[in-house]
Amino acid sequence: MPRRKNSEKMFREVWNPTREEVLRWAYTPNVYTPTQDFELAVYTPELHDLILQCASDQACPHQDFFLSCLYVLVGDALRSKWKVFSETLIINLIMKGKQSPTLAVQMWAKRAEDLIAKPTLYNYDQWGLGSSYVYEARQKKVS
Repeated sequence: MPRRKNSEKMFREVWNPTREEVLRWAYTPNVYTPTQDFELAVYTPELHDLILQCASDQACPHQDFFLSCLYVLVGDALRSKWKVFSETLIINLIMKGKQSPTLAVQMWAKRAEDLIAKPTLYNYDQWGLGSSYVYEARQKKVS
């Protein structure tokens, strides 16, 4: 397995990445996230379509990262009572996610709809940074 490289230099400002920088990083294999909690830097509304695109692309080396972003942004929106992202914005993203060719994204959309319908289902381990829905599923595939 190739050794992973630091990717911090791929960004002019890690906490304010451009669309082009995120896209370049997304398709660069064997690089770490440039900073801890990078999901919070990229989950801005301007990048939601890019997040969905990368989460849906089997060829994206960081597909799991972007899938995790989808869980985090829904979790944060709901937990903040729609102050972080509007309910309309999230519903529209979920509708697009339902059309994804990727089963994991379709599952995210279903879970997000269920969570919105019943907010008491919220659990940080599933809807926060390092989503267990994403990373525990990956562990099961590796095992």
